[in-house]
Amino acid sequence: MAAHGAAFFVCVWAEFHAVRAGRPAAELIVTNAKVWTGDKAQPTAEALAVISGRIVAVGSAAEIDQWRGTRTTLVDGRGKLLVPGFNDAHVHFFSEAQSWTMSI
Repeated sequence: MAAHGAAFFVCVWAEFHAVRAGRPAAELIVTNAKVWTGDKAQPTAEALAVISGRIVAVGSAAEIDQWRGTRTTLVDGRGKLLVPGFNDAHVHFFSEAQSWTMSI
């Protein structure tokens, strides 16, 4: 029972810490990654925080950890490159169709 009480205290403390800092807790934090920022002054970072599908903070793991709350999903980037925002989901139907062959 003491373990449950300690876990509850940690959760309440984490949520209080995020609110006390004057910001909502992030829904998602990715850490231990090589985050491409697009900023020449700081071309890479190691972590980022997301709220409502938008990146709200990029920085060191310690800086981004301040955005963590009780319901924050934590993702270990395993040192991989993270390039936010490059999404391309289209097909050139005519050229794609020309490349296909069909056997009957």
